Amino acid sequence: MKKICEICQKLKKMNNQISYGIKRITKNGISKRKLVFLTLYLACI
Repeated sequence: MKKICEICQKLKKMNNQISYGIKRITKNGISKRKLVFLTLYLACI
């Protein structure tokens, strides 16, 4: 669980990339890998 939170800290630093990623995902449909990262990110907000 601690490992996941470390990943989430990195994701928070990449906030702009995440929101850009969300825009791309909504355009192109969701790949499983992106969905996993998105889920981790949202779980840690």
